[in-house]
Amino acid sequence: MVNRRKRLRKEELEKAFNLHSGIKRKQHQKETMDRIKEVSTIHLLVATLIATVTFAAGFTLPGGYNTDGPHKGMATLIRRSAFIAFVVSNSVAMIFSTFAVFIHFWSNFIIKDDNQDVIKQFILTTIRCTFFAIIAMMVAFVTGTYAVLSHSRGLAIFLCVLNCSFFPLCVYIFRKMRKRVIYGLKNLNSPCQCDYG
Repeated sequence: MVNRRKRLRKEELEKAFNLHSGIKRKQHQKETMDRIKEVSTIHLLVATLIATVTFAAGFTLPGGYNTDGPHKGMATLIRRSAFIAFVVSNSVAMIFSTFAVFIHFWSNFIIKDDNQDVIKQFILTTIRCTFFAIIAMMVAFVTGTYAVLSHSRGLAIFLCVLNCSFFPLCVYIFRKMRKRVIYGLKNLNSPCQCDYG
C-alpha cells in the first residue's frame, strides 16, 4: 500500500512536471516566433527600401538623358564602362532585394508557425539576398558617382576610394556578427536566450 502510494505520488509529480515543461516549451515557442517575426519585419523593411532606391535609380540615371538628336531619350553616358557597371550592379541589387521581398510575401502564406526549421531557412535566404543587395547597391553608387564625375578624375577617384571604405567595414562587421546571427538562428528552439548585442 505504501509502495503504491509512493508510485502514484511519483507519477503525479512526473505528470505535473511534464505539464509544466510543456507550458514552458509553448511559452518559449511563442517567444521564439515573436522574435522571428520581429527579425523578419526588419529584413522586409530593409529589402523594400533597397528595392525602392534601386528602382528609382534605374529611371533617374546618372548623367540624365539626351534631349535632342537621333538618340533622344537615351542615357547620355551609355558608352562609358562605369555607367554600364552602374546599370548592371543596380539591376543586381534590384533582383536580390525584390527576391527577398518575394520570399517574405510568400512565406506568410505557406509556412505554419510551428514549422520553425522552414522559417529559419527562409530567414537565412532573405538575409543573404538582402546582404548581396546592399553590396550591389553600394557598387552601383560608387560606379554611378565615378560615371558622373569622370571629367574631374581627382574628385572621382577620391570619392570612389572613400565610398569603397564601406566594403572593408562591411567585411569586419560581417565577420564579427556572423557567428552570433547563425548561433541565434540555430538555437531558436532552445530555451536559452541569445544575446545579439
